[in-house]
Amino acid sequence: MSFARVALENTSKSFDRTFEYGIPPEMESTLQPGCRVTVPFGKGNRTRVGLVMEIAPQAEYGRVKDILVQQDAQPILNDEMLSLTKWLRDRCFCTYFDAIRLMMPAGFRLDMDWTCSVGEAFRAYDRGDFTAVQWALLQELHRAEAPLKETVLLQRLGLDASNPDYRALVEKGVILRQEQAFRRGTDAFRCTGNSAGDRCRRCAGALLFYRCDQKRCGCSGKKGSGGVFR
Repeated sequence: MSFARVALENTSKSFDRTFEYGIPPEMESTLQPGCRVTVPFGKGNRTRVGLVMEIAPQAEYGRVKDILVQQDAQPILNDEMLSLTKWLRDRCFCTYFDAIRLMMPAGFRLDMDWTCSVGEAFRAYDRGDFTAVQWALLQELHRAEAPLKETVLLQRLGLDASNPDYRALVEKGVILRQEQAFRRGTDAFRCTGNSAGDRCRRCAGALLFYRCDQKRCGCSGKKGSGGVFR
């Protein structure tokens, strides 16, 4: 097993350093320095966003937690940028992530949010075990067919997180509540044109990371076409 030294977001200067995490087998071949990850942190294992600064064959400490999710398929910072990050931190009285944000393209930030999905404890034939509000929550999640942000789920039904019916479902495991990382809206697509590296001028300048379907940006798929974002 290899180990990653990870700089965490939202740390104070006095607490800012790299933390060691184990790299799960499924990430061994893909995780590289410069990739963002989500990791458990602290006694409560609160999910935090971090950036892998380096990978080591051995851990400096005996027991380490494992990385939860690899957020980037490719590094968002190269080796030179990572070296500059360390230099800025040491010379300019800033944290790792203060320096990282200076080099991170606009729209690349990850926000942590709570999501809800139907848990294994739910049985559709137990309708009589749920209140009308609880059944409405479960039906909303069932229709979504994918985890919903907690805020979205509750807003649709005019509820808040303190609602007793909702809290009861979470406590029983009928609704599975998990913290996940989400990209901001501007980090939603990237035009790649008709072939690798053949991007329209407007899309290429935006430095975004997902393939464009040409309906959202309006480009012709040709290099230098100057597509317009919509």
